[in-house]
Amino acid sequence: RPVVFLLRSCSPAAMPAPATALPEKPAIAVLPFANMSGDSEQEYFVDGITNDIIAELSRFRQLLVIAASSIFTYKSKATDVRQVARELGVRYVLEGNARKAGNRVRVSAHLIDAASGSHLWAEHYDRTLDDIFAVQEDVTRGIVAAVAPEVELAEMARARRASPNDTAARLIWRAQGLWLDVGLKGNEAHILATIDTAEQAIAADPHSLTAHEVLARAHWICHLMRWGPAPENALDAAWSVVERMMRIDPLDYRTLTQCGIARVARGEPERGIAELRRALETNPNSALTMVFLAWFEASVGYGREAREHALLAIRLNPRDTRTGIAYLALAMVEFSARDYKQAVHWAELAIQSQPTAPIRRALMIACAAQAGDMARAARERTVLDGFAPHFIASLFRGENPVFKRAEDMAHLLDGLRLAGGAD
Repeated sequence: RPVVFLLRSCSPAAMPAPATALPEKPAIAVLPFANMSGDSEQEYFVDGITNDIIAELSRFRQLLVIAASSIFTYKSKATDVRQVARELGVRYVLEGNARKAGNRVRVSAHLIDAASGSHLWAEHYDRTLDDIFAVQEDVTRGIVAAVAPEVELAEMARARRASPNDTAARLIWRAQGLWLDVGLKGNEAHILATIDTAEQAIAADPHSLTAHEVLARAHWICHLMRWGPAPENALDAAWSVVERMMRIDPLDYRTLTQCGIARVARGEPERGIAELRRALETNPNSALTMVFLAWFEASVGYGREAREHALLAIRLNPRDTRTGIAYLALAMVEFSARDYKQAVHWAELAIQSQPTAPIRRALMIACAAQAGDMARAARERTVLDGFAPHFIASLFRGENPVFKRAEDMAHLLDGLRLAGGAD
């Protein structure tokens, strides 16, 4: 279904014709943000935010975003969200407003599922108007970085309730939902179900980059966790999927992101990081791209860059489960700097967001052991062995080089040995 952001202002005569059918992509309308201050100068600010949100959301090619020319027909008019959604053929509507008091402004926004009328997300942003364009850019980026994942989560939830014989779009969203379950539950059965569903989605729509993206990541996880019938071949399977993505659209941010992940896993960290940086240039609002870039920058010793990208990802969307990868990046930066107290702090946050992610546990084990807390190291080792019993052995065999710098990887393995690991 489409995702639409509506910005308010329009006369009934200028209303778009009713949509006869909803598109396969989630459609969203951004209604013109309302100026609550009565200050005519503020109109430029709120209209700018509306336009910028529409433009930035359009970078997510898996979403259908209603164009500003249609949206601004609703400006300054009282609107009913459900009626707007019917007229524009969208399921999701983003509304917002701005209030100014002196040199401060508060921008509020909320995302609505128009079919049910329920609010999926809401946030407000308080800023000082020292540089109005910087404020506009900062607020826009925060809204877009939060809204796009919320729409995706809503589509995943809907796909879970759909018929197994439903459309390619539903299969794609169901595959993404199963992928999310893997992160939360760490179950081999879930990853195999993800692969099966993603393959069904690709059979139904061979040009779906999102389905290919899910499939490539699922094979990569099989390599990482040593899951599936042939984990030794999983990385090659992931790269084969990436090659298909490159034939479909080599410049899409999803292709570039997955290519970067696969290259790092294949032992090409510098090329992989370059691909991820290109992906972030293509879509600066992609949380997944940003956190993976931070992670891999940390792995090669680019501590300053990794910290910058990780902290930005956390600030833009702290409630996104993918920020756990940003916490992991920060833990790796501090571990490389031998600051075990800070490394443990970030590793704890990373584990909270995804308890069955093996690298986070392994890093925590090494941190605790290097800090002399052998009791905690033993507890964490027991948990890790419970869901990924072969992971530590794979680190000693060199199959999963968490750090690309030899001295950092040796330091990690030393910590694991102190905690009872063996090569």
